[in-house]
Amino acid sequence: MAEIENKSPRIKPIIEGVDTLSLGVSIAVAILMGVGIGIGLQKLFFNI
Repeated sequence: MAEIENKSPRIKPIIEGVDTLSLGVSIAVAILMGVGIGIGLQKLFFNI
């Protein structure tokens, strides 16, 4: 049990970093999807 308590403080910053990275990736993917849908709709309706 003592080993788990000693490792927790070292792992916590890693978990927080991964959580922040996940949010950043999600935002980037959402923007790219929006751009892709916009371009697709433009080609579909305006035949450019």
